[in-house]
Amino acid sequence: MTRTKKTLLFAVCIGLLIAGGFQLLLSGCGKNAGNEIYNYTFSFSGGTGRTNIECVKLEKTGADIYATIRFSKKNGGKSRYDAVRINGETICGENEFRIPAEINKNFTIEAETLAMSKAHWITYELRITVDEDTGVSERSPEEDRQEKDKENAEGST
Repeated sequence: MTRTKKTLLFAVCIGLLIAGGFQLLLSGCGKNAGNEIYNYTFSFSGGTGRTNIECVKLEKTGADIYATIRFSKKNGGKSRYDAVRINGETICGENEFRIPAEINKNFTIEAETLAMSKAHWITYELRITVDEDTGVSERSPEEDRQEKDKENAEGST
């Protein structure tokens, strides 16, 4: 094989590796990165009662469950949470955190707040309940809301 052909073959191989690596990188993004769970309920307790926590996303990746939780003030305004501790792991962020979660049982987190001008940790107990039969759903939260609205309308007539 001539030197030119070897160089060309090498360039093609490098190009394929780069393209394949880029495609592999993209395959971890978007809808197919995990199975989002739409049908669940979320509750929490703890703290002073001035904070609201909502679970804005729940997903299953392999055998692991992850919840994206968001802190806000009950009376409006901006919360000041910059870290969450769970199972000995500290996850940094700003009011929104993707945390490992457990379903159908209570689990505890600690959240660091900068409220009252001094950083301190507050303990919260969270619970995410998923119907084992219908946990992973193709329906979006909007579709669930429309279905509930329809059921409520039928029930009130």
